[in-house]
Amino acid sequence: MKESTKSKLTKFTRLWAVSMVLSIALCIVGVFACIYEHRTLMGIAAIGTFLMFLVMFCQLLTSIIIRRWWSLVGVIIGLVLSSIVVICSVVVLAAGQYRPPKREEPNDISDIMLTIASQEDPGELLASIKTAWQQYTRGEAYSGEFSLQDDYLMYADRDENQGLVWTDTTEFRSWDFQDQPLELVAMAHRDYLNGELAGGQYSGLTFYIYDGDTIEWVYTGDYGIEPPEIDGLIAFRLSGTDADITLTASNPEEGSRTNSFVWNGSRFVKSSQP
Repeated sequence: MKESTKSKLTKFTRLWAVSMVLSIALCIVGVFACIYEHRTLMGIAAIGTFLMFLVMFCQLLTSIIIRRWWSLVGVIIGLVLSSIVVICSVVVLAAGQYRPPKREEPNDISDIMLTIASQEDPGELLASIKTAWQQYTRGEAYSGEFSLQDDYLMYADRDENQGLVWTDTTEFRSWDFQDQPLELVAMAHRDYLNGELAGGQYSGLTFYIYDGDTIEWVYTGDYGIEPPEIDGLIAFRLSGTDADITLTASNPEEGSRTNSFVWNGSRFVKSSQP
């Protein structure tokens, strides 16, 4: 081997420290990219780390060929240190894949729901919703399903026993008063048995006044809500695009009728929607 070629290979081999530092730095960048979910940095770190390992492997082979044993030792040390960092990075990245799913941040309506559920003796329904919400926000497994919007929260649960399928839905919604710093809060609950509306212990519509700290029950009829003029179970709903609250009652003889209401800032008024 020519001396000039051997000299160049020696210089290439002696750069093992630079390769090692760059490899470790890229691994650390990859860890932070994973933690902060920065996809661009993840890609750069992955590609860069792979290239640095190729360079160090070539340096290892070069050290053997030119018999520069001190360089060989340095390259091996660099590969070992880098491998340790890579293993740690893989562990962190793998752990990141099993992190609890990121949940939506609590907002005003969820705070209101917790205030209602934290009253003295709130009942089994509200206590179970509170427990499920706490598990939900901690990223733990929980019974049921939540749907959350700005001023609306829905919790649905399902139970199957001896061929009977019970499902229940509880909705919370709030509206601002136009002339005072208070909120009117509604809680509507529906029970279903095998897909058909059923009257349950908690079925109905409940109103509260919320002042940002405390919650107080108020009479539903004081705010303009009137049930349909038909005998039958009533399905109370707080979701919809054309109305804020809908009450649908039905029976086999008369069919079904619906009263829809919209909030005007002080009370509910009947909507023109059917």
